[in-house]
Order: sequence, then structure tokens, then C-alpha cells
Amino acid sequence: MRYTIFFYLFMTIKARLNQPVNQLSILGSWVQAFSSRYVQESYEIDWKCINVHISTDSENHVIIEKEPLIHYLPTNISFKKSYDLQEENLLVPVHQPSIISPSLLLKYENDEYCILTGSDNLSLFIFTKNITEFDENCKTDALNKIKSLNYTTYYKYPIQLYSNKCNNL
Repeated sequence: MRYTIFFYLFMTIKARLNQPVNQLSILGSWVQAFSSRYVQESYEIDWKCINVHISTDSENHVIIEKEPLIHYLPTNISFKKSYDLQEENLLVPVHQPSIISPSLLLKYENDEYCILTGSDNLSLFIFTKNITEFDENCKTDALNKIKSLNYTTYYKYPIQLYSNKCNNL
């Protein structure tokens, strides 16, 4: 009996770790509504109106591709980072984690928005599917969740990136 329980637990854990990445709930197109001041002052300097696409590649890595405007000007530049889905909701960079590429933890997600925080405890991202609906229906809830995660100090504080100005470009 003891071996049966151990075998069952082992197989359950193994199945969970081998879960296909395409079951990750945040795959698709998003808009980056907020990021922490730390992100904006260290590695996404002057980025605005950021479109985000989360997908997988042939090696089952999670790819986060961002297309920003810099100073509200089109750049025709996209930035891609590859991650491995290590545990439930933990994305670890394929290359060595660094100041500009921390591991990311999916803290919250629903149909309207998701919140990712960095392993550095400074990086924060809020992605949304529809910025207008987010502003009208979800923004207060998202900011309260951020506050409960202790993202309230100067460098952790969330700053809005997407505005009506983005819609008019």
C-alpha cells in the first residue's frame, strides 16, 4: 500500500512537470497596461504602447515578444525573450537570468488581465486583452492585487504605459 501511494504521488508530480506549455493560459496577444518603475527605469526606458504576444516555439519554450513605441514613435523593433515553464506558472529564462531578464511568476490571471512579477522582486507587468475594458472594469481590482503583493515602494510602484494617445497613433 505504501509503495502504491508513493508511485501515485510520483507519477502525479511527473505528469504535472511534463505538462505541455501550450496549456499555459496566457498564450495570445496582450497590451502591457502597467509595469513597475524599476522596469521602466532600467530596461524598458521610454517604452510606451507596448503590444505583447506570448506563444511557444518548436522546442516548447514560451516566447514573450514585445513591440513598443519609443517616445510614441513607431520603431519597427520587437524584443523576444525565451522562457522554460519550470513549475506551475514559473517562467525561467532559457539563457542565464539577469537584471534585464528575471524569471517571471504568473501571480494572477483571468479573461481580462494577468499579473506577472519578477524573481528580482522589483519587476512587475500587467497585461490586458482590451485596454478600454481594463480601464473601465478591472484597473482598480488589478491595482489592489498589486498592493496586496507589496508592490507599493518607489521602484516597485506600477506605472501606466498605455493611454488614449496610443489609440490615436
